[in-house]
Amino acid sequence: MPEIIYGRNHSLREEVFFSRVKAAAESGGALVITPDQYSFELDKRLYEYMGARLFNSVQTMGISRLCGKICRTLGGNRLENADDNAKLIAMYKAQSRLRGEGRLEMLSRSLLRPSFVSECISLFGSLTHAGATPETLHITAESTLNGSPKLKDLALIFAEYNAALEEAGLRGSVTESAAAAKLARENRFFAGENVFFEAFTRFSADEFELVKSVLSCCQSAVFSLVCGESEGGSDPFAETVRTRAKIEDAARDCDLRVKLTPCGGCGRSPALEHINGSLWKYRPEKRASQGVVKLVSAADPYEEAEYVCAEIHRLTREEGLRYADIAVICGGLEENSQLLSGAAERYELPYYIDTKTSALTSVPAKYLMSLLEAALTREYRTEDLLRVAKSPLSTIFDYEANYLEEFCIKWSVDGNMWKTPFAEATQNPAIEKTRAALITPLEKFRAACKDATAAEARTLRRLRYAARFSSCWTRWRCRSRYTRR
Repeated sequence: MPEIIYGRNHSLREEVFFSRVKAAAESGGALVITPDQYSFELDKRLYEYMGARLFNSVQTMGISRLCGKICRTLGGNRLENADDNAKLIAMYKAQSRLRGEGRLEMLSRSLLRPSFVSECISLFGSLTHAGATPETLHITAESTLNGSPKLKDLALIFAEYNAALEEAGLRGSVTESAAAAKLARENRFFAGENVFFEAFTRFSADEFELVKSVLSCCQSAVFSLVCGESEGGSDPFAETVRTRAKIEDAARDCDLRVKLTPCGGCGRSPALEHINGSLWKYRPEKRASQGVVKLVSAADPYEEAEYVCAEIHRLTREEGLRYADIAVICGGLEENSQLLSGAAERYELPYYIDTKTSALTSVPAKYLMSLLEAALTREYRTEDLLRVAKSPLSTIFDYEANYLEEFCIKWSVDGNMWKTPFAEATQNPAIEKTRAALITPLEKFRAACKDATAAEARTLRRLRYAARFSSCWTRWRCRSRYTRR
C-alpha cells in the first residue's frame, strides 16, 4: 500500500519519513529518490538519523542519476544525449529537408531563419519534457475546427527533428527519463524494492511515468511531500497538493489504496498553529489575541532594527530569556545586516549573523594570496612585501613591521633592493634581520618554482591541450556562422 506523508515546513513530516526509511533499511534495504539538487543534503541528514550501519543499506539517488542507472543496467544507453551543437545541426537538417520537399503550409517562409531554429529547439525540448510527441500534435491539429495548419507544420518539423537526431545516433537529453520509465516498466526494475520519494514539488510527464513504474511493481512506496490540506486561496503549496492528487490517481489505476499520513507539529503554540493554517485563506477565521503574536509597524528599517534590539534587551533583563533562545528573521539579510549589527552593538547584545562569506576573505587565504603575489612578480614590490609582514600569520612582530615600513618610506626601498642587505641599516641591525626573515623564504620559493612554467607546458602537451582547444574553437566558429545566417 503506497503511503503519502505530508506536512508543512518544520512539522513532524521528516521525522516520520526517516522512521519509515529506517524500518525498511532494517528489513533489507531502501531506495530513496530525491530532486537532484537535494541529494547531498539528504545523505547527511539520513546518516545522522540512522547511523553508519543502517545508512549503508540505503541508496539515495536523484532522478537523473537513477534514470542513467536504469538505462545502463537494462541496455537503454545506445543513443547518446545530444548537446547544443548537435541539436542545432539536427534542426538545420530537418528544416532543410522540409524546405526541399515543400511540405509545409504556413511556416515555410520561416524555415532556416536562426531565430526560428532556436525557438523550435527550445519549444520541442519543452514539449518532449511535457510528454508530447509529433503524433499527439498531429492528432490535436486534426481535432480542431479548421485543422490548424500551423500546428500540423510544427508536428512535421518535430518529427523530422527527431528523425535527424536518431540518424546521428543521438537523443534529446530530456528524453532519458522517458526511456528509463519505459525500460523500468517493461523489466519490472523496482520489483520487491522499498522506494521512497522525498521533497518533490512536482513531477514532469516523463518523471511521473517513472513513478507509475514504481507503483506497478514495488514492495512499498512512500512519498514525503511538503504541503498541508488544500485551503483554497493563494496557497503556496497548491502545486504540491495537485501532485499528491496525481499520485493518488496513479495508485488507483494500479488497484492500490493510498494511506495518507498528515503531520502537524509545526506550530509551537495554538496561536502560531492557527496563523500557519490560516495565513493563505481568503477569509481566515479570527480568534482572540493571546499575547503570543505582536504586529508592530516601524517608519523605516532603522527604527525597526532599534525596536528589535530594544525588545531583545528587555526580554533578557526582565523576563529571564537567554540570548540563545532568540532568533531574528528578516528579508534581505545582506542589505539589513549592517543595520542590525550596529543596533546590537549599541545595546551590547552578542549576536551572530548567518551570512555567506567567501573563503578568500579569511585571514589564512589572504595571507597565502599575499605570499603568492609577493613571490611571483618579476621584481619585488614593497607594498606586497609589507602586506605579508603585517599579516597576523606572519612570523614578524608588528613593531618590526612598522620599523621596516618607516625605513622603506625614508629610503624609497623597492624592486631588487630587497635582495641585498640594506646598506643604510648599519645603525639598526634589527631592520636587516627583519628583511632577511621576510625575503629568505620567498627567494627559496622562487628558486623552487623556476622551471614550473616549462613543466606546465610539457603537461599541457601530454594532454593534447592545443588540439582540444582548436577543436572547441572550430565548433564555436561553426555555430556562430550558423547563427549569423
